[in-house]
Amino acid sequence: MTYKLSFDEFASILEKTPVTIAWNPWLKVKLGKSIVTFSSPLEFRLAVNRLQPMADKPTVIFVDQNETMASNYAFLPAVQCTYDPFRDPDFESLLVQHFHELCSMPRVFKQSKVPDYFVESVESSQPTIAVFVVVDGLSFTDFPFTDFPRDSVLPCLVDGVSVTTEGMRRLVGNPHIAERLFKRGFWKRAGFSYWDRHNELADQLFYTFTEGQLKKVEGFDQVLEWFDMKHLKERTYVQIVRTGLDGYSHNHRDRPPKEHLLSAIKKDIVNLVDKLRKIALPFVLFVTADHGILWNYNFPSNTVFMDEGAVPVRYYREKENIPERLRQLGVWHPGNNVFSLPVSHYRRRLKNTEWGCHGGVSVAESFVPLLRVFG
Repeated sequence: MTYKLSFDEFASILEKTPVTIAWNPWLKVKLGKSIVTFSSPLEFRLAVNRLQPMADKPTVIFVDQNETMASNYAFLPAVQCTYDPFRDPDFESLLVQHFHELCSMPRVFKQSKVPDYFVESVESSQPTIAVFVVVDGLSFTDFPFTDFPRDSVLPCLVDGVSVTTEGMRRLVGNPHIAERLFKRGFWKRAGFSYWDRHNELADQLFYTFTEGQLKKVEGFDQVLEWFDMKHLKERTYVQIVRTGLDGYSHNHRDRPPKEHLLSAIKKDIVNLVDKLRKIALPFVLFVTADHGILWNYNFPSNTVFMDEGAVPVRYYREKENIPERLRQLGVWHPGNNVFSLPVSHYRRRLKNTEWGCHGGVSVAESFVPLLRVFG
């Protein structure tokens, strides 16, 4: 029997007995170093059988999500914990403190691994149509879950700087998804972007797409119309970049109509899924984002503005002078030589036309949705 417990109930029972629970990286970070954790029942058994005494601390034995507890561990209570990091204010500081640890933890969906997840899903399901959609600026906590099964939308950690150029490059991968799928029989491809080849980032995102395969569009309706016109019968890879909330957060005269914009994103995704199902061919669809948005109304009450002038709001480049007092507060990204600030610190105040920002490390900026639909 498995008991379903709140975090407080879970912490209370830990004071009385070791427990087994499915692996949960967020829970491991929340529990911290005040407990002893084992990565498997076997590891726990070996520790018990050693001559050295075990630490006198609460003990958690993590098990694989699909692992069935053997009868010789039945004496240990098996529990589920309803802990949700995205509803826990303390998780903001935990995210910064354990950022690099989370980036290396198993079972944490990471942005840099999304190309692998996508290609592996294509290999395992063998679809005729593989569709990859990147939204420019969309937080996991803002994603409109309605109309999608909850378990089809996963939190994906932006395991690098939460800016557009870096996020989008991580998402298409190196080698590029299009190259990897070409080797697997997806010789036909179509790309949709708001920019053409003259935009350096678009040129990188649609590397290997010919002029005829990359289509500049003014709206998502043109993408949907393409699916109506094409009679797809051969393996085809479709890559789409859709505007999200990024542009509205940076430059908009009035407060952006956030809920309306989110509804429009949801409507486009739902319509795309409907189009794919009507084609009546096997498909895989991934939808994700390059980074999230930290909106100004979510700045904490203890916000520190450093008023440094015309600089990025949420990060420092290597060549810039990072104040010594900040070095222990944020996250250094060695691959990019960028230092990201925590949710409490900002290099400058937002302009009158700015409503949000990104580039730092926070739940809003560093977690994006990863929607997976198979048909």
